[in-house]
Amino acid sequence: MENEYEARTRRLSADANQDTPRRPRDAGPDGYRQPRDPEREEYRRPRDPEREEYRQPRDPERDGYRQPRDTERDTPRRPREGADISWDDYKPPARRTMEFIEKALEEKQAGKSHSVRKRVIKAVLIALVIAASAILLTTLLFPIVQVQNESMMPTLNDGERLIFTTIGEVGIGDIVAFDLGNRTMVKRVIAEGGQWISIDEQGAVYVDDVRIDEPYLAGPGTNRQNGRQVTALRDVSFPFLVPDNHFFVMGDNREVSLDSRRTDFGTVHKDGILGKALFRIWPIDRFGTVGG
Repeated sequence: MENEYEARTRRLSADANQDTPRRPRDAGPDGYRQPRDPEREEYRRPRDPEREEYRQPRDPERDGYRQPRDTERDTPRRPREGADISWDDYKPPARRTMEFIEKALEEKQAGKSHSVRKRVIKAVLIALVIAASAILLTTLLFPIVQVQNESMMPTLNDGERLIFTTIGEVGIGDIVAFDLGNRTMVKRVIAEGGQWISIDEQGAVYVDDVRIDEPYLAGPGTNRQNGRQVTALRDVSFPFLVPDNHFFVMGDNREVSLDSRRTDFGTVHKDGILGKALFRIWPIDRFGTVGG
C-alpha cells in the first residue's frame, strides 16, 4: 500500500510527462482563461463620484483645509499649534530670507562706509604729515627768504625769493641770510673770524692784504651812476680784524648797501646765520642757482 506522499508524487510525475499543458485555474471548458465578468459580484468597479465613500477633493471652505503658502501676503501664515513661537513674533520663511538679505546689504554698506571713512582719515593724516614735514624742512633745513631791498643788485633784485640751506659750512663769497632786528637781511660774506679786512678809497677790498676778485660788482669796487664813481659811506676804521665766530658781510650794491662797514650794523655771529643761498625760485624767468 502506497502512502499519501507517494501517491502525490506519482500524480505530479504523471502530470509532468503529459504533452498537453495543465489547464489553468478558472479556465473555461475550452482550456483558456475567461475575461472578467462585470456582472460578477467580485468584479471591482471604478469609483463612483456619487457614492458617499468616494474621496472628494479638498474644500478650501472647510476648517481643516490647509492653505498653500503665499509669500506675497501681508499677514504671515499662522504657525502650527504647539509651536514654540507667538503669533506676533512669527515671520514666514520668505520674509525671514528678505530680512536676512537686507541686513547683509546694510552690513556691507556700513562696511563700505567705514572703509571710505578710514581712507579719508588716512589721506588727511598723510596730508598733515606732508605739510608738517614741508614746514619743518622750510623752517629748519631749507628756509625761503625774500629779498627786501636793492642792496644785492645786480645779483639779486628786490622782491626775489631764494631757497637757503642750513646744511654745510658758510665760506667766503657765499650769499647768506640773517636776522637784524625785525628784518631778514641778505648779504655776501667777505671775510670770516680772525681775518683782517681793508677797503681803499676806490672801494677795492683786501683780505689779509690780498685783493679779492669780485666779478659780481658793476665796477671795480664801485657802482657807476651818471658817469661818476660813488663810494659807499663807512665809519669803520680799516684795517679791521673780524672777531672770532663772526662774518664780515657786504651787499653787492656797495653805494646803497648798509652792511658791516658801518659800526651800527657790525659783523654777524655765525649762530645768527639762517642759511646760505642755493636757488632763486621767483620770478620764474630767473629761476636757477644764485651766481657767485
